[in-house]
Amino acid sequence: MKRMGVNRRPKSGLKSGSIKGSAETRNDLPLDDFLTDHNQQPISGKLIGTRQKAKLDLVDWTKSNGYYTFHQALNSKSGPIANIGGKEYKVLSSYDYLGLIGHPKIDKAAIDAINKFGTSSGGVRLLTGTNVLHIELELKLAQFKGTDAALTFSSGYNANLAVLSSLLDTKDLALVDSRIHQSTIDACKLAGVPHRRFEHNNPRSLESLLKL
Repeated sequence: MKRMGVNRRPKSGLKSGSIKGSAETRNDLPLDDFLTDHNQQPISGKLIGTRQKAKLDLVDWTKSNGYYTFHQALNSKSGPIANIGGKEYKVLSSYDYLGLIGHPKIDKAAIDAINKFGTSSGGVRLLTGTNVLHIELELKLAQFKGTDAALTFSSGYNANLAVLSSLLDTKDLALVDSRIHQSTIDACKLAGVPHRRFEHNNPRSLESLLKL
């Protein structure tokens, strides 16, 4: 049993042969074609900078040596154990925290919803993409949390982008933990909100910024 989901470059001897493909098996992927062109053809002009080329070279190196852990195609449903290329791995990066993927009651509810509403909402929530299931879910969440209302997003990243850009503007200053999720930083940048980081879990560091 091997582990997957570790995104740092491994040390010598920790290479997983099962995620290393030959040149023939890897060249059918668009990214591999792009990386092949990138390495074989000199890039002139200013289409790509030195730092960007270095990142692409690193990706190419990790893929060529079997260290690339992203975009691994699962052969079965998500769970604590995943089958990749005929081998089993422990999954350490899943968002299925409650282990409810594949629960019979949830599967049945999803099938019933598809039968009634189809496989897509047909639009974004703001326009034609909201149906009664969204409203029902948000009402139940509001009751559970004891709030006047609730609004759901497809990911925590999108939620942070929406909330921070709605509550803050260029006249505000966001003080954030140095290890806060990148979505918070991206939200501040996209909304033009100035931000400063304090040391991780350090109240004194935060206090020093508050006193500035």
